[in-house]
Amino acid sequence: MPKVINERQSFGEQAFSDQETAVVNALARKLELFGPLSDDDRRLLDETIMRPRTVEDHQDIIREGDAPEDVHLVLEGFAMRYKILPDGRRSIFAYLIPGDFCDLNIFILKAMDHGIATLSACTMVDIPRQRILELLERPAIARALWWATLVDEATLREWLVNMGRRNAESSIAHLFCEIHLRLKSIGLADGGEFYFPVTQRELSDTMGLSAVHMNRSLQNLQAMGLLTVRRSKIKIHDIDRLHEMCEFNSNYLHLDGSKTIKKQMRCRTETCMGMLSADRHQGAGDRGKSLPRPPCRETLMPRYFIDTDDGDRLHQDHTGHVLPDTEAARKTALDALPDMARDKIPDGDTRTITATARDEQGNVVYAATLTLKGERGPGYVREG
Repeated sequence: MPKVINERQSFGEQAFSDQETAVVNALARKLELFGPLSDDDRRLLDETIMRPRTVEDHQDIIREGDAPEDVHLVLEGFAMRYKILPDGRRSIFAYLIPGDFCDLNIFILKAMDHGIATLSACTMVDIPRQRILELLERPAIARALWWATLVDEATLREWLVNMGRRNAESSIAHLFCEIHLRLKSIGLADGGEFYFPVTQRELSDTMGLSAVHMNRSLQNLQAMGLLTVRRSKIKIHDIDRLHEMCEFNSNYLHLDGSKTIKKQMRCRTETCMGMLSADRHQGAGDRGKSLPRPPCRETLMPRYFIDTDDGDRLHQDHTGHVLPDTEAARKTALDALPDMARDKIPDGDTRTITATARDEQGNVVYAATLTLKGERGPGYVREG
């Protein structure tokens, strides 16, 4: 029976016999990125991974059309989601790392609509449906699993943007930034260096590029001094520069989930303490009367409203944006101009469009106009 180590324990402090194998609970480590877990939650997760098995590299875990009885979890190694087209071509659309479920929702569906295969030798756990239902009965675990599912969906959206709107070098760099950050969050990246066992063919199938185009793009990234790729090891030489080059924004990974949950809990605690304090100071004649609830810190940021005028009519913003200051409102208003020009103004049209930022009192804090010059160019912005 393998011995389970939770990330809260130190590897150096563990003593193992020759017969015992140390298995890090990658599932608990990942779920705690999204929210705190109790000792009982962690014990249940430790019990969940107590029967691991090894799958060799480049082997199918599940094939399209399968209806597996168990849910599969990656404890060690790398895997991928893929589909095979009728002509034999393959498309890879997700990479799985330690702590990732292969098919969390499969018992809701009749059959798999894609395949999952290992990239490297993997340590896997087959989790019965009943155990998944037990995990979902634990509120903190259920919330973390839900959060993880939403992050998977957000990642897929980012991949669609990556393939549809970024050039080859930027797309590859963006993928490497994502994998680096995901591995770093679970302690599997050392600085800018990490292990990523993919071949150029697999990267080609991920990006929809030919093998020649992929090879040339990797060479370009290395020639720019941004990174080095050597035998499944990737070393990023300047992380900030690489992020800037591919416009990488990690917000879609939501790796600050635990901080968000703790902040929400703290806000609720402050609100409750404020209400108790107010009730304690009420006189006998005031008992039962409601007092204003003290504001949570999250509600203290101002709201700004971005109105736009496309030259035909005014579009008033009735929802608003919660922003830290007027500078953020200015940037939001500026961003609205090219979006409006692209989405609402016919090509070749000549007109002036306007974006205005209002505060909650209705005061205009910023205004900008964009003059479109038809076929002579995109026009120019005048800030007011």
